Amino acid sequence: MIKLYGIELSRLPGRREMEDRIDPEDLRVWQEHHRTLRDDLAIRRSLAGLLLLTYGGRKGVLAYEETGRPYLRETSSDFSITHTDRLILCAIELPDSERFGRSDGVKDGGFHMPYEGARVGIDAENRSRVADSRLSDMANRWFTESEVLCFRKHPSAQTFLRIWTRKEALGK
Repeated sequence: MIKLYGIELSRLPGRREMEDRIDPEDLRVWQEHHRTLRDDLAIRRSLAGLLLLTYGGRKGVLAYEETGRPYLRETSSDFSITHTDRLILCAIELPDSERFGRSDGVKDGGFHMPYEGARVGIDAENRSRVADSRLSDMANRWFTESEVLCFRKHPSAQTFLRIWTRKEALGK
């Protein structure tokens, strides 16, 4: 099961209030990873992702892959965070034991489905971010042949962004 949490940027508490609500070890790991981040808005968006992760009740210890992607050590749950100009979103996948209310990860009937390597990806974009005049060129450059055909059937910013955000989420 994947849970989705979100918050509007305008409703975010201040930076210090968010820091106070985040696990101190997670905050330390986050600060180490983002030590060069200086833009206040970027800091608040990033902290908001951690706050949503905390609110989602996730288990595990925050860590970062060499690529910079955050993950949770000591758990099989995964998460993904994205933002737009207005929203911060966090998708959290629960491991089997939390899905089915059992500590052994076994479903009814004894069928066990491991989630090793399972990843969650989420992406969102602002519609205003793409210029209608460039959509066809961008689709031809970044989309597969079947995606271009889909876009050409319904050439709009909405169709373009549906394909684009799905590709981005899969990449995460």
